[in-house]
Amino acid sequence: MVDGHTLYHLKDNPSESQNLADQHPDQLTKMRNAYEAWWATLLLTPKRFGTQIPVGYPAENPIFLQPHHGLATGQLQFTGQRGLLGERIGTHPSGVDGDWLANWSSEEDGITWLIDIQATSDYEIGISSRGQLGHEVTVQLKSGSQVQDLVLTTSDSPEDWQDLPLTQLSLAKGIDSLTFRLSEMIPANNFELRALWLKRK
Repeated sequence: MVDGHTLYHLKDNPSESQNLADQHPDQLTKMRNAYEAWWATLLLTPKRFGTQIPVGYPAENPIFLQPHHGLATGQLQFTGQRGLLGERIGTHPSGVDGDWLANWSSEEDGITWLIDIQATSDYEIGISSRGQLGHEVTVQLKSGSQVQDLVLTTSDSPEDWQDLPLTQLSLAKGIDSLTFRLSEMIPANNFELRALWLKRK
């Protein structure tokens, strides 16, 4: 089973080219339910959101915070390339195998990362994204007690990943969290977030 929607017989079809989901819907449902039940037990463990990402080292400046290292809320979908050659696009329930976040639509949609700031400094904050939101939309960037509402405009190159600077924050050395979320509901769109990045000034 792949993505909860496709079913392959790996012994007979190791290249995963023949989807058997329509021929064996009961088997697909059984496997999907078993996987989702197992995955739910992992989400209950305290280590699920315990990774603190070091920020501010000169050797990795900027640093890119990727979706699978954060905790998403709302109806966001962890999405990525699938298959041996990355020829398919699929989703994952919680990001272990997700390269970017899609399905941004409501104020509940957001993602938070735990960060370990190595040095007190000013940091430029931006996102790697693609797609269009349909119109200008307000997003919220939160770190500790700092909250900024920012206007995110539509992309000039909706199909290409772009690094878009957003703002600058003064961050103090120590453990903190960084959250990116929508501040308003938006209509159907194809906006996707691949990373939030920080560059120490």
